[in-house]
Amino acid sequence: ELEQQRLLAQQAAEQKAALQAEQQRLALERKAQQEEAKRDAHAKRQRELEEKLAASKRNAAFTTSSNNHTQSTPTAKQNGLATVMKTAVNTLRQKAPVQATYNPNRLGALQEIKLALNSNSQFKSTDASSGLDVTPLPQANDAVANVRSVASAGNISFLKGDYKQAVKDFTVAIANNTSDPLLFASRAKSRLSAGDLTGAAEDFDRAIELNPSDPGNYLARAQVKDMLGDKQTALADLGQAIKLNPKFEAGLLKRGSLQAELGDKENALKDYSAIIALNPLNTEALYARALIREESGYKTDAISDLSKLITIAPRHAAALYRRGRLKDEQGDYKSAILDYDSSLSVNATQPNVYNNRGLAKSALGEISGAIADFEKAANLKPSYSVAYNNLGSAKHKKQDYIGAIEAYTKAIELNPNYSAAYANRGITLEAVGNLASACRDWRKAATLGDTDAQGWADAQCRR
Repeated sequence: ELEQQRLLAQQAAEQKAALQAEQQRLALERKAQQEEAKRDAHAKRQRELEEKLAASKRNAAFTTSSNNHTQSTPTAKQNGLATVMKTAVNTLRQKAPVQATYNPNRLGALQEIKLALNSNSQFKSTDASSGLDVTPLPQANDAVANVRSVASAGNISFLKGDYKQAVKDFTVAIANNTSDPLLFASRAKSRLSAGDLTGAAEDFDRAIELNPSDPGNYLARAQVKDMLGDKQTALADLGQAIKLNPKFEAGLLKRGSLQAELGDKENALKDYSAIIALNPLNTEALYARALIREESGYKTDAISDLSKLITIAPRHAAALYRRGRLKDEQGDYKSAILDYDSSLSVNATQPNVYNNRGLAKSALGEISGAIADFEKAANLKPSYSVAYNNLGSAKHKKQDYIGAIEAYTKAIELNPNYSAAYANRGITLEAVGNLASACRDWRKAATLGDTDAQGWADAQCRR
């Protein structure tokens, strides 16, 4: 039997080795196929590039002087080139799309063209701001058309999410046209998306220097400054953007958000109100103003803003939840539950909404429904200590004392400094006759700042 087991083990080892060898062979074959595909794709791109450059020479819509390569008035396609990214990146740091007022020329048809950087070229230069080796395009009558082709490739790379490639593409374009603010703005946005905040700020500086009348670039630079922690400079840039265009909703929205973050709620309200006056359908401004009004104690006004928003966007889950919570605080539990229901019909994975709906149901005496909601909240978010505490309270009301103690204990495990859970568990322990344990819980809650628990311990517990 031992010899048979040894032979079987040897056969298994041999089979495993053969399988591993076969897997390695297949992996090498796949790698060879991938390399061949890459070579084919590279050759295809080179052919497309040659065809594109030839077509550019035949079909260039305008030329430049052979002695002085000065760019003529940008075409619609040039204007659209980088401004489509203005719309994309200007909202990077905002919670929802902004209804921007900037209306550039439409983006022309784009073709995917990549110009290879030739490290052996005698024209090789270094772009100091990026560290990239850049090979300038030939200086010829079609130079502007070539720049447009490379920039179009950068635009495509950006839209595909290949931000590093977009930076390279725009760097090549900038090497051949250092006076186009749209190219610097486009590279700035690519760098921002790639996480290079410092490089993005430098490019926006250059874009603004070349064109100080574009409010969009001030907004974009403000966003970068905000991300870098320079809030005051960001506010100054936003002020300049709004000065250039007093109806710039995206600029007003960003400034309102930043002022609210810095505690200047009064001016934040003014900016949000200005947006709503310009565009009553701007749901983001309505939501932001509702938050400020709620925080400032103007609950009725906040409900009014949320109601307007919900009329415009009936499936705005956050607005439905927040209005429900405000109604809940006012004691209108039935209306609150309707809003919670609507919010969950849009997004059924919100543990906080289930928790609050459970509280509203509990207030109406619907204890079984409340228990179901608290359990759902805890299942969606296992670390949700508040939901477990509320579950314990609901089970206590159902006289399920063992279940209540288990829920309170879970809340304490998740948050050892949860005074309410200790106090509540003490109440349930007292209800089952375990006064000694109840006193321990009340004393613990008292050390955590619960004055009610301190009173219960003083009145019922012997030292």
